[in-house]
Amino acid sequence: MSRTKFIIENAKQELQRSNLDKTQFGESVIDFLKSACEISNNQYTLCELVSFVERLAKCEPITEITEQDFENVNLKKIVKKCTRLPYIYQTSDGKYWNDRAVKFLLVDDPCLKELFLYQKNLNSKQEIFLPYYPCAEVKYITIQDIG
Repeated sequence: MSRTKFIIENAKQELQRSNLDKTQFGESVIDFLKSACEISNNQYTLCELVSFVERLAKCEPITEITEQDFENVNLKKIVKKCTRLPYIYQTSDGKYWNDRAVKFLLVDDPCLKELFLYQKNLNSKQEIFLPYYPCAEVKYITIQDIG
């Protein structure tokens, strides 16, 4: 059985188990997987394509941030702001920054999704260099780490 056929058959079985096989969503998933299998030549590439859908659903970029993605603004120290992600900007010294480059997860509170902190030792803000592909670093902390 070919890789594509195996993936499609598995997806159909899982969609049937969840009663989504006869919905527009189920049909769309199968069509998407068929198309993704056609343009990918291995499991890694296929998974990357699938992850694009998740990023798009979260309004996150799937391509690098470049100089063309910035517009001039009139703020104190910020001279350019990214038009694709509002927490990425350029300061008057010419440096680029991402205020959400590091996200913190509490190990003792799994219900809390993520934290962005701006303390001396726990700082989400990081200098970045263009072209830049946004992908937050994850750091696990405890409530005691926050202070």
